[in-house]
Amino acid sequence: MKWFRIQVTAPSSQAEDAAAAMAVLGCSGVKIDEGEPTRLEAHFDKDVATGVAAVVAPWGGKISSATWVEEEDWTQAWKRKAPAIVVGKFCIHPSHEPPRPGLINLLIDAGMAFGSGDHATTRLMLLEMQQMAQVRPLGRVLDLGCGSGVLAMAAVKLGATEVVASDIDRRAIEEAQNNVKTNRVGKITFIEGSLGKCPGNFDTIVANVTTEVHLKRSGDYALRLNPGGRLRAGGVRAEESESVAQVMEAVITRASEGWTLLKLKSEINGSSVPAVAPVEMPAATAKASTARFPKPAPPTVKPASTPGTKRSEDPPTLLPHQLSAPAAAAVASVPAPPPARVPDRRRGAFHHLDMNVSNLEQSRNFYLRLLPRFGFELGESGDGWMSFTHGDFHLTLVQVEEKWKTREFHRKGVGVNHLAFSAASRDAVDALHEWLVWEGITVLYGGPMEMGGMEAPNYGVFFEDPDRMKLEYVYRP
Repeated sequence: MKWFRIQVTAPSSQAEDAAAAMAVLGCSGVKIDEGEPTRLEAHFDKDVATGVAAVVAPWGGKISSATWVEEEDWTQAWKRKAPAIVVGKFCIHPSHEPPRPGLINLLIDAGMAFGSGDHATTRLMLLEMQQMAQVRPLGRVLDLGCGSGVLAMAAVKLGATEVVASDIDRRAIEEAQNNVKTNRVGKITFIEGSLGKCPGNFDTIVANVTTEVHLKRSGDYALRLNPGGRLRAGGVRAEESESVAQVMEAVITRASEGWTLLKLKSEINGSSVPAVAPVEMPAATAKASTARFPKPAPPTVKPASTPGTKRSEDPPTLLPHQLSAPAAAAVASVPAPPPARVPDRRRGAFHHLDMNVSNLEQSRNFYLRLLPRFGFELGESGDGWMSFTHGDFHLTLVQVEEKWKTREFHRKGVGVNHLAFSAASRDAVDALHEWLVWEGITVLYGGPMEMGGMEAPNYGVFFEDPDRMKLEYVYRP
């Protein structure tokens, strides 16, 4: 079979974006040779020179070569260049290299799927997974964007009880399945698709994908982790790591060769990830409006502050069910303090806001993706309503009755105009804007803009919810 080979040069700072743009046109993977400029190579089953030239141009990319080649020619040439890679206790070796004694050997011939061990992002993730397994078992693992399957196989070798490996490219899945068969590794289920198609929740998620995917899925990751679960997000360039980490509520855990690996701040603070399922209340209780907000619970435990992770807002308070088992036991063993005088609360402070919606399920899916980015947690729910909490504040979505659906919301009429959420920085606003565009959410007024005084202007982005309620994410210096 013949393949159409495209070779592109691009500035190193924009090479990943150019590679991602090429992948959209149908190649199974893009080979990246680091340098200045960076050289990219991909193979397609048809002549796509015009399309590639168009999609890489915005990233400074230019085609240096475009020609038909025999599959045997480029495959064998590529394989001959591939050396064995040793990463901690693992050795990833091609078929022409012997296994290394005393190491965990994985035989992977370089192919069209990403993940032969020669890239820094793969090596960072392998080292991190080994350290994670030493701390506690990996449990049920999701390998998001599995490529060659190297991380999925490594997870099994490190003691994972089950691994789900997913990729949006069918050819990558087929290659990974062949690698698993060659290495005789079990416990791996393959899913063609992204996060939404992967069943259940996970104890560990390893996502060695692109920055764009992380920005798109940052609000979804935590919702797919079991309590106490761990996430590692790879494929983030060093120059992008600060803004990505801010959106994901994450910190850098490893870095090498201009690439970084992120983990959630909640893991550092010792907290667990909240479960996604809302708590259903008895119908008789749910119908009473005062039941939406129960009486204040006993004092809860907040995560300890960590140097370098200061935010403009307080981190969400941990609820008792969010504590890991050891932490919960430690809290339970502490003698109860004497009753304290209830502090006076400021009169006039907002406690909750009810927002009527035309389709509760549609709005639920929208705000489940959005509000965790702003520090909100999923609260209680009942018959026709659900709430999100941020400290003492509750934002509640309420399903309107059928007879009121004809009166659609319009922000130019009397009543609420829009809701604004506070951003920690201008970069956070820009990162959210990228996520909104990726998700296909309507962005108003052309994108982020400066507002207010000239000396220290506010910076924000406006967008719409499913009922066309205008929302704002704004940084105020």
